[in-house]
Amino acid sequence: IVDPENIALEGHSMGGWAVVVAAALNPDGYESVMLQGSATGVFGAPDGTAEFPRNLAVAFSTYEEFAPLMWNAETGASAPAGDKMKAAFGTDETVVAGQLYGSIEDGTARLLYQPVTTHPGDHLNSEAIGAAVDWVQRTLDGGSDLDPANQIWQWNEIGRLIALTGMVMAMLGFGGVLTEASFFRLASAEPAPAKPVTGNGRIVSSILTIAIPVVSYFWLNLQAATLIPAATPLFAQNITSGIMVWALGNAAITLVLFLIWHFAVNSKNNPTALTYGLTTSIPAILKWALFAICVAGFGYVLLALSDLIFTTDFRFWVVAVKLMESLHFRIFLSYLPFFTLFFVMLGVALHGQMRPAQPVSLMREFIGNAGLLVIGFIVLLVIQYVPLLGGGVLPLGEPLLTIVAIQFVPLLTIVAALMTYFYRKTGTVFAGAFTSAIFITWVIVAGQATHYAF
Repeated sequence: IVDPENIALEGHSMGGWAVVVAAALNPDGYESVMLQGSATGVFGAPDGTAEFPRNLAVAFSTYEEFAPLMWNAETGASAPAGDKMKAAFGTDETVVAGQLYGSIEDGTARLLYQPVTTHPGDHLNSEAIGAAVDWVQRTLDGGSDLDPANQIWQWNEIGRLIALTGMVMAMLGFGGVLTEASFFRLASAEPAPAKPVTGNGRIVSSILTIAIPVVSYFWLNLQAATLIPAATPLFAQNITSGIMVWALGNAAITLVLFLIWHFAVNSKNNPTALTYGLTTSIPAILKWALFAICVAGFGYVLLALSDLIFTTDFRFWVVAVKLMESLHFRIFLSYLPFFTLFFVMLGVALHGQMRPAQPVSLMREFIGNAGLLVIGFIVLLVIQYVPLLGGGVLPLGEPLLTIVAIQFVPLLTIVAALMTYFYRKTGTVFAGAFTSAIFITWVIVAGQATHYAF
């Protein structure tokens, strides 16, 4: 179905670099190039000139987080005045958005689009998407000549968001049914009487629970490059490795603070292991591991059926739940034990130390736990994006990790739902922690670039 004489290449971000490399390797194999939030001359991609790539369009947003990396500019809005973009457009003057440079017939055409959005915003911006449609219509033969502004993809996004929400609700419901089965009910118990941190200590603990993951976020992620300087078969994804180091660092900090509180304050209340949602029964722990496999597996089956019947996955914007290929599954197994340690420790903190002192509704406890997990990241995003959207830059830098942090808000909300509900159903942290570990590791690994050349 592909006409080899009528091909346009489009890539967003890292995909744009791949497109430029492909154009250089096969200079006669394409008619035009569209770079979305990307650039020439980055990470091995050849520099752009007035002749290469053939018929180049650039959609570079006004609030682009990666302006310094892509076009050596301070901001997206200032990129057209930079020497790098001017060289790619074959001009000595500031590049004017919407003005056609060169000739489509000669293959030297250049056109800049500047959507009013951010780097990840390109995916949800009708102007950015319309730019790609417009450039393809200008540079290729055929097509329907549909107005680039006539777009209905938004319904696809809404549908997939509904599907993503439905998958999470289905996993909760399926897990709730499983806990009623006699096999798992024998490993369950009523949640033990709460003996949490109280008074001023609770305020301090809440602040630390919210602040520590965010304050340590950039630093611990960046330490991964020191601890794991190059991708390996065991740790094959650099971004996932950074998140893993962050998770383990936070688990260690949480453990130390928890032990200090337990021995200095709470030991006089005679807590038991079950007070903290723990059990010393190895068979029970193994049952909850099987439970988590069943619940996450149920969600995976739903995803596979959606892919088989509708060729869609479950996603919205930057959050995508995707099927794993065999290589992804191998990588998933490498990271899973480390994320499991994090979620078990998180469960102890939420349901042992931070549990409400008096009984509250399931919804209220879920909202409280979700707040503890996501408020810090919301504050981080506000700190970063308010100056950027005001025409400045990200004050803390780290554009990639900032964009990754956007995903933490919905994913940790899902974690709060899984852990709170399954703790209420089982009286232990293991069901929710194991399920969260499998789900989050799967989502991260399936959605990140693999850096080791297997």
